[in-house]
Amino acid sequence: MGWRRTSIFWKVLLGFAVSVVALAIMVTRILSNLDTPAESPFRVVRNAEKTYAGLFPEVGYASNLTVLGPGGPPCTSVHACLLDNVLACPEGTGAGWCPKGRYRYNVQSSSRRPPYKDFWLTATPIEWDPKLKSYCMSSDGRVTLGDTQPLKKPYTLTECLALPVDPAHAN
Repeated sequence: MGWRRTSIFWKVLLGFAVSVVALAIMVTRILSNLDTPAESPFRVVRNAEKTYAGLFPEVGYASNLTVLGPGGPPCTSVHACLLDNVLACPEGTGAGWCPKGRYRYNVQSSSRRPPYKDFWLTATPIEWDPKLKSYCMSSDGRVTLGDTQPLKKPYTLTECLALPVDPAHAN
């Protein structure tokens, strides 16, 4: 009887230890992705842009982050309610930045008026950190990798497309 209880105890203890290690690995992966804008905010903005273009085909893509943010109800082509007020801040027009986490973001379009046929998203570190780089994503979802120095102004479309593809996010 004593041997069986000891065996069950060790099995339960081993199961608990494996669960703790698995949880630690998951938390580490989640936290490591917080510094990579190509993981979460890029995907969120791309999905918001696709949704926006589908809801408002006469406008095309949103020409800046503010348009994708809250402003309603009702939600309209001026404030589509597709992003939170942090990533789609009021300052997110023109060359303005919206800070979120360790990065700041900007969306632009090469079209001067609707329908906006494209967009690109620039992400740059808020403060210099040798581990962080600037990124750019074009409307086709291509993520490119830029400088380590924080940008003063967002990339132009030409600059974005000229950057090397980020090997960590190549399709």
